[in-house]
Amino acid sequence: MYKVFIYNKPIYFVDESDIKKNNIKEKTYPCENEKDRTGILSIHRSSDSNNPLFVFNKNKDKLKKIFFGDHKKIDAAGGVVLNKSEEILFIKRLGYWDLPKGKVEKNEELKKAAVREVEEECGITAPIISKKLLKTFHTYSAKGKNYLKTTHWYLMNYEGNDTLIPQEEEGITEVKWVPKEKMEPQINNTYNSIIDVLNNYLD
Repeated sequence: MYKVFIYNKPIYFVDESDIKKNNIKEKTYPCENEKDRTGILSIHRSSDSNNPLFVFNKNKDKLKKIFFGDHKKIDAAGGVVLNKSEEILFIKRLGYWDLPKGKVEKNEELKKAAVREVEEECGITAPIISKKLLKTFHTYSAKGKNYLKTTHWYLMNYEGNDTLIPQEEEGITEVKWVPKEKMEPQINNTYNSIIDVLNNYLD
């Protein structure tokens, strides 16, 4: 099963084995061509984010090509960063709360990219990766082009006391440590993919 956030709402791409393995009983929308994709995206655009769509094809690779064959693929990396009090490091970018992450540079290792992006966006030094959490997928458009971004998320620990400095040139206006029990303002003003990352960590 392949979950992608489009319009900040999830679509699940499935084949027969996914339906059996995950005991999926929701309605699935068959997709065989671009015409099917256009209709499904129209339904998805007007649907409730709490009722995700399940899109079906016997060949999941074909399904990915139908939906994302015209998208440029981008890799990003970032982290859920914890301090000594186990508070989570949040950034505010373009008016939304987010977790630090950014584009992987050419030939850069994913872990090194994740650490670099945290350092650059938040002003801290030497967060230490403890484990890989998950990958998230989302689409966006810019300058007339479509993109499919894969973000690789890591759990990190930070033992220092650097002053938090937002990377303003990247649209970041605020960086703060937030206790897990006080995340409601961030949860209410973030992206659904970020909620997935936080839930993965908390679980």
